[in-house]
Amino acid sequence: MANNISLEEILNTYGSLNDLRAADGLSGDRRTLTTTDALSAILEKAYTADSLAGKTFFSGIVMATLPTGAPVFTSTRDNLEYLSRIKTQTNTSAPNQKSNLFFVYKVFVPEIDPRNILEEKSPNCMTLAQRINTLPDAVLAGAAKQSEALQAIQPGTLVDITFANEERFLNPKIVRVGPKLFDINLGGTSIKSKFTGLGPNSKPVVMGPRGTVSPNDPGTFSWSNRDKQKTAIYIPTGDPIYNGELERTGLLYTDPVSGAQLIKDAKDDWLKLTAAYKRKFGKQLKGSGYRTYDSQVNVRMIRQAGDECSGNKYQTRGIRGEGAGQMNANCKDVGWAAIPGTSNHGWGSAVDIDRAGSGWTGGRKGNSPEFRWLNKFAPSEFNFNFGVEGEHWHLDWLGFNNVVDGVKVSTVRWTQAGVNDTSIVLV
Repeated sequence: MANNISLEEILNTYGSLNDLRAADGLSGDRRTLTTTDALSAILEKAYTADSLAGKTFFSGIVMATLPTGAPVFTSTRDNLEYLSRIKTQTNTSAPNQKSNLFFVYKVFVPEIDPRNILEEKSPNCMTLAQRINTLPDAVLAGAAKQSEALQAIQPGTLVDITFANEERFLNPKIVRVGPKLFDINLGGTSIKSKFTGLGPNSKPVVMGPRGTVSPNDPGTFSWSNRDKQKTAIYIPTGDPIYNGELERTGLLYTDPVSGAQLIKDAKDDWLKLTAAYKRKFGKQLKGSGYRTYDSQVNVRMIRQAGDECSGNKYQTRGIRGEGAGQMNANCKDVGWAAIPGTSNHGWGSAVDIDRAGSGWTGGRKGNSPEFRWLNKFAPSEFNFNFGVEGEHWHLDWLGFNNVVDGVKVSTVRWTQAGVNDTSIVLV
């Protein structure tokens, strides 16, 4: 920002017309300044310091995500590392799990771009698509090592970038991906609808924040595109975690014996529970646990296919036609499914017991001795609880409330079956 300097100051105070200079170049008398030195001093006072000097990271918005047939690099080192890895895979005949699809990104950084690129009508008659096309191509750090799903960052997503050439702001690289902030439409058509899956018979995909893809989400529901997805804080580290997106955080534990996958903090309690169950009944307690966001979408879409079935009670659970009911496409009651991004399974805090696999008496019935024993002792002895009404198979880990901030599991039993039965003992 310019400061006001008068002509008198330029002539008298700074001595811009004085050509005298001390012989040794050292003098405190400003009259010894040359015209060049004086003007330099004027400019130094007239303008504020560069606010971007020394800054490395800049925040921007991904305006478009464009597929390309080969990875793009901002440094020679990244290029050489990629070529070396491909060469090693070729020599060892190791299977290359990646296909040949990569992406480049049009990123708008308001801090260094003075244009109002989001305005509806441009004075020079350029469309939004044309203005977006003028943005430089950015790349994703480590993209050559990532799957297509992780690379497919949705337009409207907040990112942090650096520049390989910091002096001229050239060769931008995305180093951190944040949440989606808004939708971007080109001519009334959402950019996300222009992307299709990778196979010849694939369906359109909807890309969510942090670069994940939900291939079975049609993008038309109130919960589509992670609009209802919950976020929480993992207390031990203070890091944000996202429902259904724990698989890359290192926070999951998989029990190879029972098959259950839980947040790692639940490991000890779960192993104690399965060991006690085996001592009591002579059988292995089995079940599933963590569900990715995509698997939650799939479960919900099974119900969506049955929303028009006669007698469906979806009206009491949500919006018509969004999988809020309990029937599948064959009009069979398969139970309710949580809104994608809200399930306790998405935190790794819940286990659905495989009742047949765990040898429950009477198969799936909730009045079995196995259920009654679990209902009585699981909360007090092993930190697990049947907290979802009507679900005899769904156990929540109570310790979750101590390691995650922002969401809670129920600490109240939905039924008292077996709790007051004195004939039911722990061992």
